[in-house]
Amino acid sequence: MFTRRFVGTARTMCTKAEAGGSNMPLMVGAAAVVAAGAAYASGAFGEGDALPKGMPKTGDATFDAWVQKMAKASPADPRDTPEFKFITFTEKPPFTPKHKSLMAKNLSDEIWAKYKDAKTSKGYTFSNAIQAGVLRPHLGVGITMGDEECFELF
Repeated sequence: MFTRRFVGTARTMCTKAEAGGSNMPLMVGAAAVVAAGAAYASGAFGEGDALPKGMPKTGDATFDAWVQKMAKASPADPRDTPEFKFITFTEKPPFTPKHKSLMAKNLSDEIWAKYKDAKTSKGYTFSNAIQAGVLRPHLGVGITMGDEECFELF
C-alpha cells in the first residue's frame, strides 16, 4: 500500500516499509516545512502578544507588527485547534530580506490578487498555504498544500 503526502511542490510517495513500517508518510526534503507549519502557530495567544505561541519575532519591527495585526484581525477558523491557529492574511505580506523561500521571492501583486480569496472545497485557503512561509522566513519552500485540490486551484 502506498502512502501519499503533498507538501509544497514536493509530491512524495513511499511504501509502508520505506516509512519504517509505520503509517507515517515519508516527506523527503519537506519535513522542515511540515514541522514548522505545526509548530509556529499554537493557537493560543499570550497576554499582550498577538503572535501565536512559539512564533519567534523576526527582529524586523515593521514585519512583526504586521504579523500581530493580521493575527489579531483573523477570524476564528473552524479547523483551529488548541495547538494550531490559521491566520487570514488580508493583504500581501511585506516580506523582509530574511524571507528566503521561493514563495516570498515570487509572490507578486498579480499572483496575490488572483489567489488571495481562493479556497478549496475542503476550506483550505491561499492564506493557509502561505502561512508557514510568511511566519517562518528561513523556510526554503514557503508554501504548503492542504489537500490535492490545491495543486489545481493555486
